[in-house]
Amino acid sequence: MNPTTFDPHHLVPEVSPEDAWGEDQDFHTADAGCGTILPPRRLPSEGTPGSTPASGSEGIRIEASPRRLREEDMEGGLDVRQIDGSVVRLDPEIPSQPRVARQVVFHEQTLMKPRGIEVVEWGRSKRHSTKWILALGLGVGAVVVMALVLQPRINRGASPVPHALAAEIPQEGDALVEDLINRQSEAERLFGKFISAPLADDVLPLVRDRDAVELLIRARPLVPVAVPAFTGRDNLWDVQTTGGGSFGVLEGSLPDFSKFRTYFTLADGLLQIDWEASTAYGTATFEELEKGRGNPAEIRGIIQVAGYYSPAFPESGFVSYLFAAPNQERAVWCYSRRGDAVDQALGVLLQGGEIVKADQAPRRVTLRLERGPVEAFPNQWLVGEVLHEEWIHP
Repeated sequence: MNPTTFDPHHLVPEVSPEDAWGEDQDFHTADAGCGTILPPRRLPSEGTPGSTPASGSEGIRIEASPRRLREEDMEGGLDVRQIDGSVVRLDPEIPSQPRVARQVVFHEQTLMKPRGIEVVEWGRSKRHSTKWILALGLGVGAVVVMALVLQPRINRGASPVPHALAAEIPQEGDALVEDLINRQSEAERLFGKFISAPLADDVLPLVRDRDAVELLIRARPLVPVAVPAFTGRDNLWDVQTTGGGSFGVLEGSLPDFSKFRTYFTLADGLLQIDWEASTAYGTATFEELEKGRGNPAEIRGIIQVAGYYSPAFPESGFVSYLFAAPNQERAVWCYSRRGDAVDQALGVLLQGGEIVKADQAPRRVTLRLERGPVEAFPNQWLVGEVLHEEWIHP
């Protein structure tokens, strides 16, 4: 029976008698049976560091017991010197100036106010006498009653407007102002009809001076705004008085958050809307005025004092103003001649006088403009006349 089985996948050659087995002439294995093959041990040569030197000198030896020093090594040791107990003392330095004796002054101690009582009473309410409380109440009441009694006399003696304008206000002005103050709800309902009217025929019965503004209303396209419940919103109702009379102003915001300012007047006991003032109507737009065009006969805007001058309008002869559109998106430069009637009228409104203090805040005015000199810029205009102190006419 042949124990050898041929394996086609095993490519190791068969064992032959010439193969060496168990010979250690060229290979060395570890004593523990490890399979690592180590090279043969090299014998130390005479020139290697590990070889013993030929001379009798001994190298560094590291061992547990220290080597005793020899007596001949101790002869060249430390040099010991003994110091005696004598101390060198220095004489004290004699000061050049004699010492001054200290002078003591006694001050009398101030007496401190005891605070024990204040600490104890801190935070406690003090009781006042009942007589003082009654007397104080009677005194305040007497002052209030006297003020109410003297108020009508004071009101009759004081004029609510400057004397220059008092003659122009009708005698029934006080009653008109009081009547307008109580008409906010009516003004809100009237304004709701005004902005939601789809046709000009629906707007004309609501406006002031219907015949004068009918053509202007029909020439403009109407954009009705649906306001289902306008009354009750956070609106501001103000009653103002100018040289021409009294009027009411309703300010607020629409559902689209756009601002509005509407002017109202009373005619035959009926509340009406001033269409020209409410729409800030002008005979020319500010876009046209910036280009030096348009009819400047009646322009409504917001004016304030400025400081822009040019060779055509020098500061020595003119006063500069910035005249902005009602929406304040566009503006032109306006000038008044120093000392003329226009300059005085604008000065009262914006610069104040001897009695009325200066107020340079922007003001709403209605102006008539004029073209300036030839060398002026297109957006520079001359104020020809102050038509109204507000957007509403008397």
